[in-house]
Amino acid sequence: MSPKYRSCILFAKLPNADIEPLVVSLSDKIISAHPEDPRSYEVKAELQLSLKEEMKALENYKKAIALGASNFNTWQQTIQIEVKLERYKEAIADGEKAMELYPNQPGLCWFVGNAYLAEKDYQMAVEILERGKKLSSANEELKSYFNAQLGDTYNSLKNHQKSDESYEAALAYDPNNDHVLNNYSYFLSLRKEKLDLAKKMSSKLVAQNPDNATYLDTHAWVLYVRGELEESKHYIEKAVESEDISGTIIEHYGDILFKLGDVDSAVKQWLKAKGMDETSDLIDKKIADRKLYE
Repeated sequence: MSPKYRSCILFAKLPNADIEPLVVSLSDKIISAHPEDPRSYEVKAELQLSLKEEMKALENYKKAIALGASNFNTWQQTIQIEVKLERYKEAIADGEKAMELYPNQPGLCWFVGNAYLAEKDYQMAVEILERGKKLSSANEELKSYFNAQLGDTYNSLKNHQKSDESYEAALAYDPNNDHVLNNYSYFLSLRKEKLDLAKKMSSKLVAQNPDNATYLDTHAWVLYVRGELEESKHYIEKAVESEDISGTIIEHYGDILFKLGDVDSAVKQWLKAKGMDETSDLIDKKIADRKLYE
């Protein structure tokens, strides 16, 4: 049995510390014996991926591509890893090439669309995600994932009608989608629109996730915008008790306290938020003037 096939058989037994050195050795022998064969580097990359060595796997997938690899999985794994490692520009460049080679693969559209979204190129993100959604027409679950991301992307473009339609299409398939329930309700609260719907969604969200600080903050903010301040305070204080809090949550706590008339406590929370990440551009003005700006 050749090292190439023996190595592939042993992959199925990983992770296993007892055989890992043997499999690594075999994969190295494959490359030494076939240095111009892209499959040699694909085998090595697959091994490294199974060992959770993603950076090394990416290097070998890219070597395989440079040698003319025609395996779709190699291209998709390359782009998927690049997105996971937040190497978005590389994911876009490789993804555009892959989509030319495999124009009917919605998975490629998913990763490339998300890379464009991360790079804040919202128009290109919409174009690629809409293409992926169209290619997913026979797969309702995958189509719902595209709708969820399109909701976020259209919102970033301030195309609220398309954003709402996309979120509602995603919820029509999965009414319990936490990502959509959170983002849709929060964005509606920021727009001060459809607040009954926003409350319905955020209430469902915290019922499903009673200890999630981000979701508790979303629900608290929906209630705040609706003027239900005591209930809003109850939920924001539950969020603040969590270890996973951001400056946004603390700043919101200050805003709610200010609206309830407790100015000193509000300023105290704004000062605390200032030393954290994810605060609004108005945080310094709020502190300096001891006044709420929205």
